[in-house]
Amino acid sequence: MKGIPMRKGRISTLLGVLVTFCTLAAGLSWQGSARAEEAENVMLIFDASGSMWGQIDGKPKYEIARDVVGGVLSDMSGKVNLGLMVYGHRTKGNCKDIETVIPVSPIDAGRYMTAIRKIRPKGKTPITAAVRKAAEGMRYREEKSTVILVSDGLETCKVDPCALAKELERDGVDFTVHVVGFDLKKQDTSSLRCLAEATGGKFLSAENAGELGQAVGQVVAAVKEPQPAPVPEPQPVAEPAGVKLSALLSEGGELVKSGLLWTITKAGEA
Repeated sequence: MKGIPMRKGRISTLLGVLVTFCTLAAGLSWQGSARAEEAENVMLIFDASGSMWGQIDGKPKYEIARDVVGGVLSDMSGKVNLGLMVYGHRTKGNCKDIETVIPVSPIDAGRYMTAIRKIRPKGKTPITAAVRKAAEGMRYREEKSTVILVSDGLETCKVDPCALAKELERDGVDFTVHVVGFDLKKQDTSSLRCLAEATGGKFLSAENAGELGQAVGQVVAAVKEPQPAPVPEPQPVAEPAGVKLSALLSEGGELVKSGLLWTITKAGEA
């Protein structure tokens, strides 16, 4: 008879442990989901137009850009959800050659680098269409979203990226484009600068691998630690109106402190 209570006790203990474990697991799962939802959604647009075959210090520009991107992935991991969009990498002369290679998702550095190493520059520079596609893919009208564009050239598909930037800024919840211009001529920066600044983003220019690394690093820092929203100034609080009642036996006489019953009515209702 002694074995039965012991068995019940063990069962109760086991059930308690299981309940506790399930509660903890649910809590951890919820926290993980919350973190994933809190991470900012970012799409990196990689320029694979034909001009990215141009060399700097004996190395093709697309390889320099690829290596710089690989160097910042670990710094972004866990802090943002990152996608990869590429244009100009499949066909020549095609303004529709834009591909979402990796959708916005938690960073898998291995998958990311495998995809980016396959890129070979070929075609045109449809910056405006790529930014629009990225914005719509991230539901910019409903959710905060960011684009990082790394490009060595101007729009070549007869549309205005600056006009698009103003549209996205107007219609978006909190949409931002950061632009890193790589090996751009100074006279060619205005439209890309507008694309960034019209959406509240950064425009940075780089002429070599070192400067590109610094520029991309600054953009990544801006994405990870955005400027806090301004704190509104406290509004003055009006003090509640008060009424002080006192009774005197006669004008200038002694103040009555007890034995009083006050009745307060609105004017005209007495």
